[in-house]
Amino acid sequence: MNPQPLICVNDVEASSQWYQRLLGCQSAHGGRDYERLVIGGKLVLQLHRWDVGHHHGPIGDPKAKPYGNGVLLWFEIHDFDAAGWTMVGFIFMVDEFRCDNGPTRFVPGSHEWSNVPGDLVKDPTADYDGQVQACGPAGSMAVYNGSVWHGHAANSTDKPRRSIQGSYIRREAQSGINLPARMRSETLARISPLAKYLLAVD
Repeated sequence: MNPQPLICVNDVEASSQWYQRLLGCQSAHGGRDYERLVIGGKLVLQLHRWDVGHHHGPIGDPKAKPYGNGVLLWFEIHDFDAAGWTMVGFIFMVDEFRCDNGPTRFVPGSHEWSNVPGDLVKDPTADYDGQVQACGPAGSMAVYNGSVWHGHAANSTDKPRRSIQGSYIRREAQSGINLPARMRSETLARISPLAKYLLAVD
């Protein structure tokens, strides 16, 4: 048996580039509607646009939420540190992220720079050439290299744009935040030993 995982995405070409950078794979098809990603000629992942049926009809309904119920994509990367991924961040979009309501923006490739935003720009909150905005419907999640320049854009609407955010680093690495010091004593007393281990506060 040869697994052939396939997921539906809004932007096949952008998703292809993201997975190629993350996994070190290559495009074996290309295009706006469908993509095959391979490593050493072996299929790793297929990407398909939500609204394209081809010969089989639409694979999913983008209006049917929540997405991905019971589905987990799991990839193991052995040279995690060599790839520059010292921290992995995630943003769960509680509300829809649109261009007008303050989506998170990223500067592709900035994780390979030795500079920090303050070294190159006077106003780190201003737009930067080449930045991209992470937009998506409520329930979407963005996973990113924590070293990439990122920050939220301006919310020009009269409604809040909510999200849940977090990050992961290796257990032996030094966190930039003293998490135990920011947790209330009653919280530390309440959480389980497993939770303390996962949060590295034991």
